[in-house]
Amino acid sequence: MNKKKLKLEDPPESEGEEEKSPDQNLAEGITLEDYPLGDEDNPLQELVEEKERELAEAKDRYLRLFADFDNFKKRILKEKSDIYEYGHESLLKELLPILDNFERALDSARKQREDGEGDISGIIDGLELILNQWVSFLGRVGVKPIEAVGKPFDPNLHEAIGQLEGGEESQGKVVSEAEKGYMLKNRLLRPARVVVGKLAEAKKEIEVEVVEENPEGDDSHGDE
Repeated sequence: MNKKKLKLEDPPESEGEEEKSPDQNLAEGITLEDYPLGDEDNPLQELVEEKERELAEAKDRYLRLFADFDNFKKRILKEKSDIYEYGHESLLKELLPILDNFERALDSARKQREDGEGDISGIIDGLELILNQWVSFLGRVGVKPIEAVGKPFDPNLHEAIGQLEGGEESQGKVVSEAEKGYMLKNRLLRPARVVVGKLAEAKKEIEVEVVEENPEGDDSHGDE
């Protein structure tokens, strides 16, 4: 079987055209007429197809790897940020009821001392020490109480559990607090449960007519 030889012909040079490299001349010298696609005798066909497949596979692997790495980096950064900022959120929620109980016990002990029900100064001192330790611990991890009493009612920070009639100065403001609210840095950890003041309804004044008796008697009758 006679093999075809490469047809190497230098194309005619035209004015103004750049000089072409030997590879370009070689590629232009091979025509589909001499070496049609799929011809077993084509010395470049198999090599070109193989390199094209390798290039396509390498490009696909690169794009997939780049996308996976980019997503992995973003996910790790977000998880790291969330763990650093809010990883202890669930623990703090469990500790808040303990803080509430300490405050209630301390209030009860103070009331007993005011009522003269024995000397419980030692109990109060101990409870105050524990309370101060808890408050200090919460402050170190970014938990701060929400100031509520006397502040305008804010549905983003307060949970209204009732209303109390009052004057204009208390309208729309928190007049009492049933349970403290807390912030974890810039995030609401628990809203404050509060009672909100409202303007008292105007009472209708009832006019009472008072009939005064005439001490000198009724002069409507003439003297007889």
